[in-house]
Amino acid sequence: MALSCSSLLILLASTAPFFKKQHIGDRISFLDVGQGTATVIELEGGYTALIDGGGYYSDRFNVGEMLIAPFLWDKRISHLDAVIISHPDADHFNGLPFIIKHFAPEKIWINGDAQSENSYQSLLAIAGSKSGTIHTPVAGEVLFSNNTSTISNVTHLHKSATNLPDNDRSLVICLATRGKKILFTGDISKNAEKILIEKNSPLQANILQLPHHGSTTSSSQAFLQTVSPDFAICSAGKHKPKIFPATDVVARCQKAGIPLYNTATDGTITVTINDEALSIDTWKTGEKK
Repeated sequence: MALSCSSLLILLASTAPFFKKQHIGDRISFLDVGQGTATVIELEGGYTALIDGGGYYSDRFNVGEMLIAPFLWDKRISHLDAVIISHPDADHFNGLPFIIKHFAPEKIWINGDAQSENSYQSLLAIAGSKSGTIHTPVAGEVLFSNNTSTISNVTHLHKSATNLPDNDRSLVICLATRGKKILFTGDISKNAEKILIEKNSPLQANILQLPHHGSTTSSSQAFLQTVSPDFAICSAGKHKPKIFPATDVVARCQKAGIPLYNTATDGTITVTINDEALSIDTWKTGEKK
């Protein structure tokens, strides 16, 4: 009997990391991945999704294996319900082959752009063998919905405006949950922002992930006014601080009274939304959680 109990304890200890941690409310974590973006969505009912998964790259460092996967495992997430790739730029997807192999998402959304880079074609091949479906959404299409939360695609530019630059065909995703909204904008520029405003696209949000890592090409005054966020978040690296985010973008946020968080200086930024409030916490590598 004693041996059986000991064996059971060992089994429980070895499998414990793969039981999801229970939490109240929804969590959205903008990971500190260097110059790139990777955002983890954890909804209270257990639904998990990843928007983009790229960042710092070298021959000896895989951002999916070294940063994104450890974050997921720490949250006791062993499977993703969905992965959304806003567009095929390496700093938005270069960590995803490892993630798709090990977390086998049921659904993958892409913007449908043909991309000649072997790395992206390889990613799609892996996704085709590991995931349930690969799909290019239309404007207003819903990826997930329950009584409290909806994840949907905002724009149709990736399908209807093929003459636009690659960045402007990024998927623009909205998470609406518990009366709050978060807008994920890929790398769209001021030109795409203008088109979305003119089309009366549903852009208002409480949290705005600044387009194109806070580049000067994006986050026009008109766009910031239309979204009217309570907070802005910049996913960027630390080596080009006046480019990502650009000084004029920072100034526009300050003028509009929008507090700005930056993964380059704040580390991983986690937004928690429950029935009472929205809160933001930051965590840098090396700090105690």
